[in-house]
Amino acid sequence: MKVLGAIDRLSELSGKVFSFAFLAASVVVVYAVIMRYLFNQPTVWGLELTIYLCGATYLMSGGYAELNNSHIRIDSIYNKFPRKGQLLINILLTAPLVFLFCAVLIWYSWEWTMEALVNNEHSMTLWNPIIWPVRMLVPAGTLVLLLQCIAQFIRDIREYLGR
Repeated sequence: MKVLGAIDRLSELSGKVFSFAFLAASVVVVYAVIMRYLFNQPTVWGLELTIYLCGATYLMSGGYAELNNSHIRIDSIYNKFPRKGQLLINILLTAPLVFLFCAVLIWYSWEWTMEALVNNEHSMTLWNPIIWPVRMLVPAGTLVLLLQCIAQFIRDIREYLGR
């Protein structure tokens, strides 16, 4: 299905693009350390920006992790089931719980983001950047994860039915 391939490409792109935020965070940390210890000129924004960049990577990589089956899980019991049993667990238990979790997180994080946008909220630190762009990553990343989970759900159903 073309839609499943498009979802896979979105998850792949999101994971790869946002992985560069770790590189950017590393550059910010090195810069902040040099400025503080060599020039006695600490940055006001270094730590906060590093946290935002690392958070962006975390939030926007859920779909990529799902695509590559790399989420951490305890599967000592799950692995004892035959493949058909594993698929049934995925279809009847795991997927509905993940869908519910993602839907609730998207709903509430969207409201939280819009509240920050409407009220022009700032972080209330010395740097004090506007906060809605960072908050927007929560519903955006969760949506990418949800789409990838839906794609996997469809694949699991197809495999279970032998298609």
